[in-house]
Amino acid sequence: MKEGRGFGDGDNYISWLKVQDVPSLGRSHRVRGWRTGNRVVHLMSYLELQHFYTLEWDRRVFDYREQFPLALDSTKEIANRLGIRHPAVNSKRGSKHSKIVTVKAPNIMTTDILVTYKDQGKTCSEAHSVKPASKLEGKGGERVREKLNLERVYWEKLGTQWRLITDQPINPAHGFAPESLVVIEKVLAANVEAVHGYYDLHNFVSLSSDDVERVNNLLFPQIHEGQLGLAELANRCDECLRLPPGASLTIAKYLIAHRIWPVDFSKPFHPCRPLALIRS
Repeated sequence: MKEGRGFGDGDNYISWLKVQDVPSLGRSHRVRGWRTGNRVVHLMSYLELQHFYTLEWDRRVFDYREQFPLALDSTKEIANRLGIRHPAVNSKRGSKHSKIVTVKAPNIMTTDILVTYKDQGKTCSEAHSVKPASKLEGKGGERVREKLNLERVYWEKLGTQWRLITDQPINPAHGFAPESLVVIEKVLAANVEAVHGYYDLHNFVSLSSDDVERVNNLLFPQIHEGQLGLAELANRCDECLRLPPGASLTIAKYLIAHRIWPVDFSKPFHPCRPLALIRS
């Protein structure tokens, strides 16, 4: 709290937990977000990263705050009401004049991503908990479901829509309302991941806005014909415009990321294949 974690919004928000705070076996990610003024977003799993990419592509998304802290007094009250154990961590108590002992102390819970949407002039928020469906099963699944239900009640108490984001459909017997369940669109996530790092042209100092215009004017009509793969056409464009190798493909991904080219991201994107365009 002294560092300002869990406060602010947009590029001023500081995640309550950062990737260096949580053991992850290499599955955590730090990514600069399109919607956050290039702020580094801390994601604790590959599934969270996939969900993040789908949010980046959603034009309604105005902001997102990852690892958002929940008010401890409220979560303790809800846990007591639901008759479940509140998440806790080991805490050392004592001083140099007394024996130091380890006790369980209530832990501040976090929601994976708090998303702010703007649609038709209206603003609303949704709390997203991201969990693999397999984590809800087996020996430890009951405890995971308990904590998810605690989060659900917390946000419903505040009048905020709560959703559970999974990698595949979950067992209806687990009791979550169908309208609160969302299965990640893996094709969309993979497509956005492929172009995500090309959103900011300033990352490529050798390219200018004039280069973008020249490549767009020459390359898009050929893309529209749909006969050859993007990579092959981009190589030909580099030669024709005397650009460094790979420049046209970089610009193509920039144009796709900004939706200047209407690429259909419901279908797999692969540079070696013709682009699937949205036909109007």
